[in-house]
Amino acid sequence: MGGLLAIEKRALAKWAAVFVWMGVILFFSTERVRVEYGAFLPNAVHFVEYAILALLVRIALPSAGAGGSNSLALDAGAFLWATAYGIIMEIVQRYVPTRSPDIKDALVNSFGALAALLAAKMVDKAKEKRD
Repeated sequence: MGGLLAIEKRALAKWAAVFVWMGVILFFSTERVRVEYGAFLPNAVHFVEYAILALLVRIALPSAGAGGSNSLALDAGAFLWATAYGIIMEIVQRYVPTRSPDIKDALVNSFGALAALLAAKMVDKAKEKRD
């Protein structure tokens, strides 16, 4: 019983990290004070935010019974989760007076998620070869 409880706590911690990070993204997506940084920095921030989200979801999904730690279904699920959340955040921004939705941001979000998942897949393959 103690082992099962430990597994459940680890799964809860993984999902808590996902939802806390989603809250961070939500906070910055709805902030009223916006500083203009030029074109590059906001894109880089979007890219990194959703790269991190995709990796956190990739780590959490196996605890929900979704594929092995190295499965295509796991990566697809993490990509879809991050992409869907990015789209939702762009829709939310339509209702924030100082923000507006931008398809380019949604694409950058998706590319960040995809790049992180591809990098994770390459790390997994390198580990397999080493073992």
